[in-house]
Amino acid sequence: MIKKLQIQNIQSHKDTKLEFSPGVNMIIGKSDNGKSAILNSLFWCMYNRPLGDPHRNWDGGVMEVKTVLDNGVVVLSETMDSV
Repeated sequence: MIKKLQIQNIQSHKDTKLEFSPGVNMIIGKSDNGKSAILNSLFWCMYNRPLGDPHRNWDGGVMEVKTVLDNGVVVLSETMDSV
């Protein structure tokens, strides 16, 4: 299970930190507030997809997703800074 998620420079997330509780967690919010970006970040961390700059935050910078699992395993995906 996912315990923590940190998202940097992906779509509307400049530096977002989420902590999940055991069981079912819901992500709710108004339209265009970054809910899908959270799912895209998890997908990127698991499968290295989607690729490319279209998902980079408009301010640029290194894209990074850090996922901490409840067994202590840390999965880190990151890109180099945009050119």
